Amino acid sequence: MPKKVQKETLNGKRLNELKEMLLNEKALVLKHSARELGGEGGVAHGDMADLTTEIAEREQLLRLAEHDRERLRLIDEALEMVDNGQYGTCNECGVAIPEPRLKALPTASLCVTCQATVERRG
Repeated sequence: MPKKVQKETLNGKRLNELKEMLLNEKALVLKHSARELGGEGGVAHGDMADLTTEIAEREQLLRLAEHDRERLRLIDEALEMVDNGQYGTCNECGVAIPEPRLKALPTASLCVTCQATVERRG
């Protein structure tokens, strides 16, 4: 028996508040990414310990940059869903994602039940 699809749309004011949260988060990620990647870009001239430290720092910056790119991708997907009227609806089962979940995790595209199922599948 198929799941009953619950469609509860967010009203304009609440949707605008959530969209504003997404846009603010995007601005913060872009600002963070620009600040982190705005380093000097040169190679350290010093002993092996200095070089090793710089390499480790650059590797960490690359990991942060990758995290920022993924975060931006999720934010952009959520903003696209806002624009096409699908924001706040679970991508798996079609049930409305509760507003408290969206406020805590504005990029959520799955309800808690479907998210748990996806995580169990690994």
